[in-house]
Amino acid sequence: KVDCKRKITNIDNYSLDGVTLSVFYDTRRQKEDLFYPIKYRVNFNPDRFYYTSGIDLTEEDWKKITDPERPVRRSDLVENKKLIQSGFDKIKDHIKDMVRGEGFSMDGLKRRLSKGRKASIFTAFDNKIETLTKAGQIGTASSYQCAINSIKKFTSKDLKFSDVTIDW
Repeated sequence: KVDCKRKITNIDNYSLDGVTLSVFYDTRRQKEDLFYPIKYRVNFNPDRFYYTSGIDLTEEDWKKITDPERPVRRSDLVENKKLIQSGFDKIKDHIKDMVRGEGFSMDGLKRRLSKGRKASIFTAFDNKIETLTKAGQIGTASSYQCAINSIKKFTSKDLKFSDVTIDW
């Protein structure tokens, strides 16, 4: 049985002011061909947030990249290990910036991590409405449409998620 709490040993776990970050092999849901996702886990107070690395590995490959005794030799695993480290460092930098700046919050971290992916609120709502309509969820799509109409009445500016703050 795979220990899903086992972390990549040469990627330090990170902790700052009650916020902890770790990498783990998520065996809760198997993907095709015995692959499992590698995820980043952020804990803050009672809250826990999982952020996908976009990398899936077999148990054998996970053991290879986490074994401190043996260097990784396969080029695909070396690349995956670098990508995992890069993602870890990116999240770690966001945590540092938030703790030292505006203060850490899970919502703030989620906003920072999602930047560039659906930065425009109007675009995100339109995409969601289209998805819901295609899925036959007309009532929910209508609720989203009413919400975006209210936002548009409040401001004509095409808002980014980062624009919506407590003061807004």
